[in-house]
Amino acid sequence: MAAIAIACHFAAILACSSSPETRRQRYLESGNQYFNKGQYREALIEFRNAVQADGRSGEARLRLAQTYERIGDRSNASAEHVRAADLLPDDLALQVKAGNYLLSARRFDDAKARAEAVLAREPQNVPAKVLLGNASAGLNNLDQAVAEIEEAIRLDPKRGATYASLGAIEMTRGRNDAAEAAFKQALTLDPKFVPGYLALANHYWSTGRTTDAERELKHALAIDPANALANRALALLYLATNRASEAEAPAKSLATTGASPFALADFYLLQRRPADAIPELERLRGNAAIAQDAGRRLAQAYAYKGDRAGAHATVDALLKEDAKDAKNLLLKGQLLADDGKGDEALARFQSAAESDPNSAEIKYALGRALAQRGDLEGARRAFNDTLRLNPRAGSAQAELARLDLLGGHVNSAVQLAKDALSNEPGNVDAQITLLRGLVASRDFAAADRLLGVLLESHPKLAPLHVQRALLLVARKRSAEARDALEEALRYDAASVEAINGMVSLDSTAGNHAAARARIAAEIEKRPKLAELWVVSARSEIAARDLPAAERALRRATELDSTLLPAYALLGQVYAAQGKLAEARQQLETVVARQPKSVAALTMLGMIAQGSNDLTSARSYFERAIDVGGGAPVASNNLAWIYAERDENLERALVLAQSAAKALPKSAEVKDTLGWVQYKRKAFAEAAAAFESAVALAPENATYFYHLGLAAKDAGNAARARQALERALALNPALPSAADAKRVLGSLGTTAGSSR
Repeated sequence: MAAIAIACHFAAILACSSSPETRRQRYLESGNQYFNKGQYREALIEFRNAVQADGRSGEARLRLAQTYERIGDRSNASAEHVRAADLLPDDLALQVKAGNYLLSARRFDDAKARAEAVLAREPQNVPAKVLLGNASAGLNNLDQAVAEIEEAIRLDPKRGATYASLGAIEMTRGRNDAAEAAFKQALTLDPKFVPGYLALANHYWSTGRTTDAERELKHALAIDPANALANRALALLYLATNRASEAEAPAKSLATTGASPFALADFYLLQRRPADAIPELERLRGNAAIAQDAGRRLAQAYAYKGDRAGAHATVDALLKEDAKDAKNLLLKGQLLADDGKGDEALARFQSAAESDPNSAEIKYALGRALAQRGDLEGARRAFNDTLRLNPRAGSAQAELARLDLLGGHVNSAVQLAKDALSNEPGNVDAQITLLRGLVASRDFAAADRLLGVLLESHPKLAPLHVQRALLLVARKRSAEARDALEEALRYDAASVEAINGMVSLDSTAGNHAAARARIAAEIEKRPKLAELWVVSARSEIAARDLPAAERALRRATELDSTLLPAYALLGQVYAAQGKLAEARQQLETVVARQPKSVAALTMLGMIAQGSNDLTSARSYFERAIDVGGGAPVASNNLAWIYAERDENLERALVLAQSAAKALPKSAEVKDTLGWVQYKRKAFAEAAAAFESAVALAPENATYFYHLGLAAKDAGNAARARQALERALALNPALPSAADAKRVLGSLGTTAGSSR
């Protein structure tokens, strides 16, 4: 019996010691000891264990939240404060604090709900009223916001924090003087209120008063030298005002106090000072809690230093610890991409996206890799995913704008570039894409304005000088355009855009020998650069040597199987030589990789139309039109097919009018519009369109023939006679000559008479 009793006693002890409540309490006590000693990383581990033991413990959640707060991890601090508040509904101060975290996360409805719940139980709770006011401001209910803050001030007129909130709301209302007065009143009531100095500094900075902002940040640091937010803000202000050397001190403070351990290393990386960053990061790698983050930064530092082997070795060591870590896979992919190993980089990005499908950064990198590989539709999907995950990702919008510009969708490209700049005003790629879009859409006035601004801030950026050259060419100022291209080449001797511009100017001037010599010299320097062979092909086309152009383009596609412009141009060269099967094959390659290529679809339609395969032609033209963004040639040709077959004439009219609007100086398009109207029996409108066609192309006999038919049926016999006689005079062998003579005979005149 005694043995059994002892066994039962030990079993009870073991059962008790393994209960969730006991384990939670043991971890809480250990965590509190670490926390009180300032050993927050160790405390974090213990409080996590407490939560794991008992996830419904509000106390454990709160201690975990407070520890995250101490180490500067606001994201996790916010989440845990909210969870703790849910578990401790009677802790009204905690409800307000959780509400303020929700406010920072811009979850204004949730923050407002927390405030209202507290006020329902304690109507005079000043912090809750301030929270309600701030949440209302976030929801754009500024009148209620001000009313709540003013009520809070009435309840406690000596609380400086309330005036700081009032100042923030006045800033939102655009009342800068009232905001400044409120912030100053907060500091008058509490001269040691550090958040008040930070709020006033933010106000000054946002209104361009950086000197005043710097003064207030220094006041805050005089009171609390280790304040993380003040140090971070001062470092950023110094960087923003081109005083990088002064930013080092607040960055060091952030690192040494532990508020932001990577602040100094990140500062060195930002300044491209890898020699300083590497020892700092090696030191941080010794901290197990942040070793992975330190390792990733260390790999970047080695890359900046030019030590590619060191960078790869560092990230490979990280991947050895966890082969599926998304951040490490992303970094490995970026290193491989920089090494020119596109396929390997793409594989890493795809693995990273599988590990973390909700990372906007990974989706963006994946999009860049797919675009470089020629999978433009895949790239488009990845960039759209980036924007789904982060709607303010201006870089993704800039990439989508570039893809639209490549596909000929100029209007959407311009809009996307503008959207990108509204999110990231300083995004240079978006600015250049917008500039290219404005030039492509021939909005030269807007392009000039933007170019002037960009050249002032980036005078040595080669693409800007190339765009300046394009604007000068459009104004027929070739000599000045050449000077602009020479300047572009001074800043970037390898710029394919600038080289292409110089070759094009030589070719346009009829100096084909100079064009060939220039591009041959460039190819000799870089014989494996596919883009240069495309430039060579263009020079041969200008010189009317299509076989030489074909050879150059075939070489380009051999060097880079993803270079879609080479396939598109090769298709046109084949078509011009009558090699329609080969042309179709090249253009289908383009469409397979870029299904929204209006140019390729239109060319395929024209080839099919030329082969009298009108069913295929209609399909290609419809696809080009369905892409959107304008396909005037496809619209014109499809309208003509409908008119010739006397079908879908109302749709044909819409298509022809759209083409005429996009190409107002095209005689062929005016003729199509006239022919559609003629088939609709709208003879007066048809005659007007044909009049425009003959005005633009006065030597085209067919257009005069069409005008004669329309004028006759519109009741203008005299004009019909003139037009038909002119048609026969221009081309007596006109295919429709017999019909022209017949109509003339019906008008009672002699065929072939001169005007």
